Amino acid sequence: MGGILLWARRPFGYTAAPGLLMVSALGGVVFAVAAAFDNLSGGIQTDLSVVVVHLVISAASLAVLAWFISAPHRAAAKIRKPRLRPSAPSGAT
Repeated sequence: MGGILLWARRPFGYTAAPGLLMVSALGGVVFAVAAAFDNLSGGIQTDLSVVVVHLVISAASLAVLAWFISAPHRAAAKIRKPRLRPSAPSGAT
């Protein structure tokens, strides 16, 4: 839903997107840590490929979050400040 709102350029989409990306990133990291803890403690065995996929999704979410947060700064840097023409010397008519 947040992605649809963002795609439609609705204000709530811009509000929800960073939170959803953060949840996606942290959820993958928490899952990977829990799976590693289970593997080490002798609990349910999780394949390494599953852990790697979750870490890749987390890294991608963090990358998109960083890009999303830095977008206003990049847009502000692209705006050129108007150049003032040199003024005529004083006393000129």
